[in-house]
Amino acid sequence: MVDDVWYFSALVWLVSRSWTFAFWSFNLTANRHINRISIRCAAVALALSVTVGFVVKSCSSPELVETFGEKSEWPTLQAIEFQTRDNLLSEPVVRLVSEREVLGVRGASGRNIWILLRTESPPFYKQMPEGQYDLPVTLVEKLQREHRLSYTVGAVLRSHVRQK
Repeated sequence: MVDDVWYFSALVWLVSRSWTFAFWSFNLTANRHINRISIRCAAVALALSVTVGFVVKSCSSPELVETFGEKSEWPTLQAIEFQTRDNLLSEPVVRLVSEREVLGVRGASGRNIWILLRTESPPFYKQMPEGQYDLPVTLVEKLQREHRLSYTVGAVLRSHVRQK
């Protein structure tokens, strides 16, 4: 961890120095014309900046990054799961909770399972609580036809279609 911080700090320092030198060389030639050294310095600074951005992006784990969308999606599922915990569903139902559509189904264990139909942040399929369930093919097709499912949710729901 300390080595990673040191390397990152060194890269940031290098990028800032290269941009400083590039601007300094542009200022020296501002009254005359842009020379090759100025262009090379700017190109090196730009390449280093892109490299640092790529390194930071590729080394950061998407599971560790929490987004605003994620913070509002899980509480939606928690709220409906808590409110309907004692009222068991007899058939699948779609409800609107906090301006988000949620599919409720009866799980194999007999408990209600709630699935967010359109997610905006990873993970792109959110279900609460965990469990197995089956869906009628007509329901999944209807939700897809009406464009009420995100791609990932549609793929997962298709994998839960009842086999006859």
